[in-house]
Amino acid sequence: MAPVSLERFVKQLAQLKQEMDEGKLQSSEYDQRLARAIRELRERDGAGVQVMGSPSLATQLVEHDLVDEYRLMVEPILLGGGKRLFPSDGRARPLELVSVTTAGTGVLICAYRPVRG
Repeated sequence: MAPVSLERFVKQLAQLKQEMDEGKLQSSEYDQRLARAIRELRERDGAGVQVMGSPSLATQLVEHDLVDEYRLMVEPILLGGGKRLFPSDGRARPLELVSVTTAGTGVLICAYRPVRG
Protein backbone atom coordinates (compact mmCIF):
# COMPACT_ATOMS: atom_id res chain seq x y z
CA MET A 1 0.00 0.00 0.00
CA ALA A 2 1.48 3.35 -1.04
CA PRO A 3 1.55 6.02 1.65
CA VAL A 4 -1.18 8.63 1.33
CA SER A 5 -0.32 12.24 0.57
CA LEU A 6 -1.54 15.03 2.81
CA GLU A 7 -3.61 16.43 -0.07
CA ARG A 8 -5.30 13.06 -0.60
CA PHE A 9 -5.94 12.79 3.13
CA VAL A 10 -7.67 16.19 3.20
CA LYS A 11 -9.82 15.13 0.24
CA GLN A 12 -10.71 11.88 2.02
CA LEU A 13 -11.78 13.79 5.12
CA ALA A 14 -13.93 16.16 3.05
CA GLN A 15 -15.53 13.22 1.24
CA LEU A 16 -16.22 11.40 4.51
CA LYS A 17 -17.82 14.51 6.01
CA GLN A 18 -19.99 15.01 2.93
CA GLU A 19 -21.13 11.39 2.99
CA MET A 20 -22.00 11.70 6.70
CA ASP A 21 -23.88 14.96 6.11
CA GLU A 22 -25.86 13.34 3.28
CA GLY A 23 -26.72 10.29 5.40
CA LYS A 24 -24.84 7.92 3.08
CA LEU A 25 -22.50 6.72 5.82
CA GLN A 26 -23.13 5.20 9.25
CA SER A 27 -21.04 6.60 12.09
CA SER A 28 -19.28 3.25 12.70
CA GLU A 29 -18.20 3.08 9.06
CA TYR A 30 -17.10 6.73 9.24
CA ASP A 31 -14.94 5.95 12.28
CA GLN A 32 -13.36 2.94 10.56
CA ARG A 33 -12.60 4.83 7.34
CA LEU A 34 -11.21 7.81 9.25
CA ALA A 35 -8.93 5.57 11.31
CA ARG A 36 -7.71 3.82 8.13
CA ALA A 37 -6.96 7.18 6.46
CA ILE A 38 -5.02 8.38 9.53
CA ARG A 39 -2.99 5.16 9.65
CA GLU A 40 -2.11 5.58 5.96
CA LEU A 41 -1.07 9.19 6.56
CA ARG A 42 1.15 8.13 9.48
CA GLU A 43 2.97 5.63 7.23
CA ARG A 44 4.36 8.37 5.00
CA ASP A 45 7.63 10.12 5.70
CA GLY A 46 7.54 13.76 6.67
CA ALA A 47 6.36 16.09 9.37
CA GLY A 48 3.90 15.14 12.06
CA VAL A 49 0.22 16.01 12.02
CA GLN A 50 -1.22 18.36 14.62
CA VAL A 51 -4.91 18.70 15.42
CA MET A 52 -6.04 22.06 16.74
CA GLY A 53 -9.62 23.14 17.16
CA SER A 54 -11.33 19.85 16.30
CA PRO A 55 -12.38 18.02 19.46
CA SER A 56 -14.36 15.44 17.48
CA LEU A 57 -11.36 14.50 15.32
CA ALA A 58 -9.06 14.46 18.34
CA THR A 59 -11.46 12.15 20.21
CA GLN A 60 -11.53 9.73 17.27
CA LEU A 61 -7.74 9.69 17.08
CA VAL A 62 -7.54 8.87 20.81
CA GLU A 63 -10.17 6.13 20.47
CA HIS A 64 -8.13 4.43 17.73
CA ASP A 65 -4.75 4.82 19.52
CA LEU A 66 -3.43 7.11 16.78
CA VAL A 67 -1.97 9.82 19.02
CA ASP A 68 1.81 9.76 19.52
CA GLU A 69 1.99 12.83 21.75
CA TYR A 70 -0.46 15.06 23.58
CA ARG A 71 0.30 18.72 24.16
CA LEU A 72 -2.13 19.98 26.72
CA MET A 73 -2.39 23.54 27.95
CA VAL A 74 -3.64 24.03 31.48
CA GLU A 75 -5.10 27.50 31.91
CA PRO A 76 -5.15 29.12 35.39
CA ILE A 77 -8.94 29.49 35.35
CA LEU A 78 -11.88 27.14 35.99
CA LEU A 79 -14.73 27.41 33.54
CA GLY A 80 -16.82 24.39 34.50
CA GLY A 81 -17.68 23.49 30.92
CA GLY A 82 -16.41 23.08 27.41
CA LYS A 83 -16.23 20.51 24.67
CA ARG A 84 -15.21 16.96 25.49
CA LEU A 85 -11.79 16.07 24.13
CA PHE A 86 -11.32 12.53 25.40
CA PRO A 87 -13.48 9.46 24.73
CA SER A 88 -16.08 8.54 27.34
CA ASP A 89 -15.51 4.78 26.93
CA GLY A 90 -14.04 4.40 30.42
CA ARG A 91 -10.80 2.90 29.07
CA ALA A 92 -7.65 3.96 30.93
CA ARG A 93 -4.91 5.31 28.65
CA PRO A 94 -1.71 5.70 30.70
CA LEU A 95 0.50 8.65 29.74
CA GLU A 96 4.13 9.52 30.41
CA LEU A 97 5.03 13.15 31.10
CA VAL A 98 7.66 14.29 28.59
CA SER A 99 7.95 17.99 29.41
CA VAL A 100 6.29 20.92 31.15
CA THR A 101 6.78 24.58 30.29
CA THR A 102 5.26 27.45 32.23
CA ALA A 103 4.30 30.47 30.16
CA GLY A 104 4.52 33.99 31.56
CA THR A 105 0.73 34.01 31.96
CA GLY A 106 0.80 30.95 34.23
CA VAL A 107 -0.36 28.56 31.51
CA LEU A 108 1.25 25.13 31.78
CA ILE A 109 2.15 23.51 28.47
CA CYS A 110 2.45 19.79 29.14
CA ALA A 111 3.65 17.16 26.67
CA TYR A 112 2.65 13.54 27.29
CA ARG A 113 3.24 10.34 25.33
CA PRO A 114 1.05 7.25 25.57
CA VAL A 115 2.58 4.35 27.46
CA ARG A 116 2.39 1.51 24.95
CA GLY A 117 2.20 -1.96 26.46
